[in-house]
Amino acid sequence: MFEGYADYMGYDSVDELRGRRGLEIWFCDDCDVKVPVSASDPQGYGPAFCPECLDKMDVTSVRKIEDEA
Repeated sequence: MFEGYADYMGYDSVDELRGRRGLEIWFCDDCDVKVPVSASDPQGYGPAFCPECLDKMDVTSVRKIEDEA
């Protein structure tokens, strides 16, 4: 999920992208859709809508996900 987004954001690696603060995941539990977004991405401001069901997606930080794991 992160490889293409790291390339889009101009990072050399996924590790470089993941090391940035403000990395979040937009998600739709109903459709199991997950979309990475960085706070520095001008296209990343919400709300975001699921491309499958068109409902508003929820957001959580990658750091929070890692802390809970």
